[in-house]
Amino acid sequence: MAFVKGRQIMDAVLIANEAVDSRNNQKKPGVLCKLDIEKAYDHVSWKYLMKMLNLIGFGQKWLNWIKFCISTVRFSVLINGNPAGFFQTQRGLRQGDPLSPFLFLITIEGLNNMIKAANLRGWIRGFDVAREGTERLEVTHLQYADDTLIFCDAEEEQLKYLRVILVLFEGISGLHINWRKSMMYPINQVNNMSCLASILGGKIGVLPTIYLGMPLGAKSKSIDIWNSVIEKCEKKLAKWKSQYLSKGGRLTLINSVLDALPTYMMSLFPIPPGVIKRLDRIRRNFLWQGNKEKKSFHLVKWEEVMKSKENGGLGIKNLKLQSKALSMKWLWKYANNNQMLWREVIGAKYEKEDNWITKEVTTPYGVSLWRSIRSLWNEVKSNSKAKVMDGNKTRFWKDIWHEKGNMEDLFPDIYNLIMFQQSTIADLWSPQGWNFIFRRNLNDWEIVRVAEFLNTVNTFTGLQPGEDKLWWTGDDKGVFKVNKSYKLMDQTDQQCSSWPWKQIWKSRIPHKVSFFVWSMAKEAVLTQDNVMKKGRTLCSRCFLCGETSETVNHLFLHCKYTHHLWRIFLSLKGISWTMPRKVAEALLCWEEAGVHAKDKEAKQLNYIRLILILPEAVSGLKVNWGKNSLIPFKDVRQILRLANILGCKIEGPPTTYLGMPSGSKQKTLEIWDGIPEKAEKKLARCCQKLDRLTRNILWQGGKEGKGNYLVKWNTVMLSKGRRALGKADNGPGLGSLDREIPVRWSRTRSVASLSHKPLWMGVWRSIRT
Repeated sequence: MAFVKGRQIMDAVLIANEAVDSRNNQKKPGVLCKLDIEKAYDHVSWKYLMKMLNLIGFGQKWLNWIKFCISTVRFSVLINGNPAGFFQTQRGLRQGDPLSPFLFLITIEGLNNMIKAANLRGWIRGFDVAREGTERLEVTHLQYADDTLIFCDAEEEQLKYLRVILVLFEGISGLHINWRKSMMYPINQVNNMSCLASILGGKIGVLPTIYLGMPLGAKSKSIDIWNSVIEKCEKKLAKWKSQYLSKGGRLTLINSVLDALPTYMMSLFPIPPGVIKRLDRIRRNFLWQGNKEKKSFHLVKWEEVMKSKENGGLGIKNLKLQSKALSMKWLWKYANNNQMLWREVIGAKYEKEDNWITKEVTTPYGVSLWRSIRSLWNEVKSNSKAKVMDGNKTRFWKDIWHEKGNMEDLFPDIYNLIMFQQSTIADLWSPQGWNFIFRRNLNDWEIVRVAEFLNTVNTFTGLQPGEDKLWWTGDDKGVFKVNKSYKLMDQTDQQCSSWPWKQIWKSRIPHKVSFFVWSMAKEAVLTQDNVMKKGRTLCSRCFLCGETSETVNHLFLHCKYTHHLWRIFLSLKGISWTMPRKVAEALLCWEEAGVHAKDKEAKQLNYIRLILILPEAVSGLKVNWGKNSLIPFKDVRQILRLANILGCKIEGPPTTYLGMPSGSKQKTLEIWDGIPEKAEKKLARCCQKLDRLTRNILWQGGKEGKGNYLVKWNTVMLSKGRRALGKADNGPGLGSLDREIPVRWSRTRSVASLSHKPLWMGVWRSIRT
């Protein structure tokens, strides 16, 4: 299935679980073989590959191109970091070559054809997934790249045939089955499992197992299958908790990493409520506590936090709704893709209700995944309509195809008079118009109603070439999208015009500042009144004025000291403003405070400047605006004015952050400026230490303490011919090392050249210690 257009990795997982579920329900013994191909790309036979390409129908010119691409490759082995000669290979495909996956798919197609031929001759019988009393549909094998599953009966004869097929395939293709990693799983009660394993040579395993990163053979509602996802989240947190992250940084990690970890599993398996609670606890504690071991205050309800940013939340995903949205995509694909293998399997296993969906599944929950997916059909149907093309799938009365709605609901009286109520649009439409057959002659009072009905349906323009499709009304192009369906299901996601989300999240400010402003707007800052709400006993008095109780709105808006700051700030802009009651209202009113739209950037930065001044006044901490920098990206209008508003300087890009370049090109030489000079200074200090050590040994004999140096050290370093001791000069920099180190050092000023001096690096290290 891999590398084939329209197919996904989860298709194979769905088919495998449905096949195992069918076998369990039939109570028949069976064997599931999971094969591991050893070094798949490295062992492909070129002769076999060319033969397969020829059988598929590629011409000789194309074959010559492919053979040239794979046979002219030369390899080399690195010895001490240097290539030691080149050599050619006689087989194999290169890893990372964009052509290799498709060539390997053609290679493994040979095994697919051999198993199909064996099934047609009755040598191997797969798992029958069709419901009882219908035509047999067997799943014999599934392939995704080099992962292969084979389903067969628990009979020795079938395993012998399978063994012969695998040995023949190994011989002609060059690929090898790694029997030490290949596994055999019994389905139901298999009494001769050890005998069957000895025939094939694989190890015996027990279901459930992991296939393509997902559970295979496990109960779909089991909590245990989610343990790996929870462990991954906890491992991520263990790394992050060692770092001092702001709440804005934690929010970014939750939205980008923690919310994404369970997505792969949720794409097929319904997430149990118990798992949701555990993951919510992990995300909630990390957001509010960070690296603290003790519990901290959760100042906003989790339901509020999971709202979108437009509606006053932080945009953290609701896992229950996310799981439903991912599952609903299977239903939309089932209705629109008739050629998929997984759709054929589902259609054969569960009886068809109409042309769009199967009947509702009433069997107990087991290994099957379709029951939980099928239960969401009403939500898909309520947000979809049929797009009529040839009219063969869309039912005239039952499906929503007209802009006004379902015909059965719009005209129930006419529906009761019509024969063939399950007819499709193609059955009732002809080039001359609609062909309705009534059960009886119409009464006089019914004729008016029929005329109204005909006026409604006559807006239909006719049939078109193509197949009818299910049109998703939540998207302009009718395509189902998970993020849009998530918003449709989220009852709280009705955009609230009274929440200043743009002023908080759309400003060009760091996330930690946006998070603080959001907390202020939510009245969720740890002021004394909020601490008292958590059960602490305090005498609530404003820390600044001491006249009234300390609340968020008082501290940041109405305190006489804060109000004085506001008055000074607004007077600079020439604005007369009555202070709103709440911070959220102040953020909204700022849009209408008299600042023109052309000053949008200045308006945002003005307000953020004030937000940052207020904590200075409250906490006593001082923001050093003289050392802060404003870094423009691309062409920023009025950059000097914006910098003047914030009172900071203009830098870069590029600039430096935490000692590393930021905003510069990766291969530019300028980012390495200063490193050679640092290396020179370091080496000069090492040379000084070496001179000090040598002088100490000469005059003091290595004794501690300060001795008497009878001759100047510069005189000591003169040659003996000049009445000195001839001591070599070690410094002061890199230039003097050319005559001292018996190693080629042509690029003395290069940082890379330092790696050629292992002897001196060892000396410096010993001196440093």
